[in-house]
Amino acid sequence: MQQSIDFLILPLEDYIRTLSVPSHALRTDKNEMIMVTGGYLVRNFNMNTIRINKREFHLLLEKQITSIQEYAPDTSGYYCCFGDHFLEQVYLKNDLLNDLTYINSFMHQYPLRLSGTVYERLRNIFSVLLTLYQYPEENIRLLHTYLVTAVCEVKQLMNRLDLNPYPSKAFFIAGRYNDLLIEHITENRDIDYYASRLGVSPNHLNKCVRIATGKTAVTVRNEMTLLEAKLQLRQNEKSISDIAFDLGFSEPSYFTRFFKKYTGDTPFEYRKLEK
Repeated sequence: MQQSIDFLILPLEDYIRTLSVPSHALRTDKNEMIMVTGGYLVRNFNMNTIRINKREFHLLLEKQITSIQEYAPDTSGYYCCFGDHFLEQVYLKNDLLNDLTYINSFMHQYPLRLSGTVYERLRNIFSVLLTLYQYPEENIRLLHTYLVTAVCEVKQLMNRLDLNPYPSKAFFIAGRYNDLLIEHITENRDIDYYASRLGVSPNHLNKCVRIATGKTAVTVRNEMTLLEAKLQLRQNEKSISDIAFDLGFSEPSYFTRFFKKYTGDTPFEYRKLEK
């Protein structure tokens, strides 16, 4: 990757070839955009599974947990990733970051279906970005400009379609709860902590999560804990005891019982299978 500018764009088919599919879940360190122009792609996104079909666009922000599960043989399109550092010199950077957050909130469960004219314009934008990326340092301002244009196209289409990621306050609170879990699950598993961060009571948080997801706040917390546990068991050499404590379990035995309840394997058995 071109670390000097913290930006990368590839044909989607080239990006897929760098992976072993189904790929292991990874916590991203970049913001990622995928536009599919042929075939389809199935990716896990935190606790959801997203299918991105032809003429669809999907975005996720850094620190999300994702993996590629499946794709069609004729899948084509564009894969683009960039770090927040790349955005430092972008004009109206804060507005752009707000737009990215808004788009990402909708895409926790769905990609965006692109209308005819927007599809063609966005495909042309990514094609230009791919050309400019041949000489990235010389073209960094143009890369900034075309990236901002791509985000504006998506945001404008969402506004025109009146797509609201939070149709009610309950959905907003549940969405923010999900975001906080992703960020803080290795620091705190206490539901009271998340309710306090959101300025609501634990009972109200649970009610909002039920309305938005059909699940309890504890169930969503446990799903995120399990996802993070699998990630850590695969990706690092920390002892199972250390992972248990990192995830807020007072005793490793509690973590083992929790993990086996949801997977059928002990953490040790899972780690051995995934090596």
